[in-house]
Amino acid sequence: MKVYFQLRSFKKRTLQMFAEGNFSTMQRPEFVSLDNTFICVHCQQALIGAFQTPCGHRICSPCLDDLFKQNESADCPAKDDECIPLTKNQICKDFTARKALLNLEVYCVNQKYGCQHTMSWKEYLNDDPHFSVCAFKPVKCTNEGCSFIGGQQQIQDHLIECPFLVKICSNCNKTIMLQKESIAEHLNKCQNQEMRCHYFTFGCDVTGNGAILKKHFKEAISHHMSLLAIYFQKLEVGLLNIEKDVKANSRENARIESLFQGQLLEMQAKMAILDKYAATELENKKKFVNLSEASIAQTLEFRSLKEHVQRQLQNGQNTGTNQNVNTLIEQILEQTSVHDREIGVHDVRFSEMEARLASLETRSYDGKLVWKIANYTKLKANTKTSKQSSIYSQPFYSSRFGYKMRSRIYPNGDGDGKGTHMSFFFVLMKGEYDNVLSWPFQHKVTLTLLDQVNGKKNLSDSFMPDPNSISFNKPVTEMNVATGCPCFITQSHLNDPVYMVDDTIFLQICIAEK
Repeated sequence: MKVYFQLRSFKKRTLQMFAEGNFSTMQRPEFVSLDNTFICVHCQQALIGAFQTPCGHRICSPCLDDLFKQNESADCPAKDDECIPLTKNQICKDFTARKALLNLEVYCVNQKYGCQHTMSWKEYLNDDPHFSVCAFKPVKCTNEGCSFIGGQQQIQDHLIECPFLVKICSNCNKTIMLQKESIAEHLNKCQNQEMRCHYFTFGCDVTGNGAILKKHFKEAISHHMSLLAIYFQKLEVGLLNIEKDVKANSRENARIESLFQGQLLEMQAKMAILDKYAATELENKKKFVNLSEASIAQTLEFRSLKEHVQRQLQNGQNTGTNQNVNTLIEQILEQTSVHDREIGVHDVRFSEMEARLASLETRSYDGKLVWKIANYTKLKANTKTSKQSSIYSQPFYSSRFGYKMRSRIYPNGDGDGKGTHMSFFFVLMKGEYDNVLSWPFQHKVTLTLLDQVNGKKNLSDSFMPDPNSISFNKPVTEMNVATGCPCFITQSHLNDPVYMVDDTIFLQICIAEK
């Protein structure tokens, strides 16, 4: 309150200075916005008691007194080309500027304490009503010895951490000067502070002040020892259990390592077979090339001989010679036929080896098959005109030693979907590990047509195996009866650009865990 009355007294003195034209000790307020025309050419601040020079520049009253302090004439502080030497008699009061300045917006005197309220300078000097209700009026800290002054919000924040704040300990009623000692520091050594027994962790639930706990420690030694014995006994049992778990984990790790080594050996064996197939294929291709070259050479030789015979016949050679030539031709034809048969056998073997290599390279052991079908339009046309109306995928497995399976599609449909849909089926095959697997097959099957653009329009259908169906029993022939979705997708929908890209589709089969 004392600060507020000092402020009112200051503003009254300022208003009186305006009336008397005495601006030497007047303080400038903080203007919201100030045009350059109201800036003193000498001190570059807001004009206080504006004067104007003959060359049109404005200067404030305190600066004018300072300008003519030493001499009766002085140069204009603006120092423009049109400026002239000045005498005090040439400079006149600028009432227009003074009046305009009084109407400009200024901030509340409490701006430095956070107030953003504005008013005219005239209202500011006439004790604007805002000052009596301003929430940022400066207040002095109430703690003895503290000199902090701030707005009401600043005072509230300050009082929380004021170093001169005094608090009373609730345990011992002692006065605590936070400048010298924090509450936490005092409580750590306060004899009346209630604390837990040091053996609380081991099960002792006694609480009390320093004197009570000191007495308790002397009287409860045997009790504390018992608690320690029980605690360490439990700890020992826990350690034994941990040791058992470690041994069990070691056995499990050994089993997993053994299984991994077995799988590694199996993989190495299959890689060796693959290398053997590759080497055999290369050797057979060389033989095929040699046979082809020999066949071509014999064919050319046969044509040359045939032309020679025809010329002899035209020239009327004897019959005996003709018979010998015919015999030679028959021998050559028979030898050529033998070579052709050998080439055909090798060609079939090449096809079989390529198929087996492709199967080994793309074989899956995680219960998931992604099947790429290229040249789909041609395949569809071929299955429509030939006896083979379906296409099989390469085999895949549910795990390394799991079920053997494959997919089967009818591009032109089968059953209820014939002629209108593409049919998509799942087939169980006779596998190497069937004797150690559980039957009937009980895993959920999901058939999916994959979206090749962004994966958001995948088309899926799922089913659970029927335990009474022969399709899911242990196979006794090469393959069980196929089962799945005769009406998986319509022919027109299959041609959607998200499914059919470059005349290629991708189908997927996923086998879930049991």
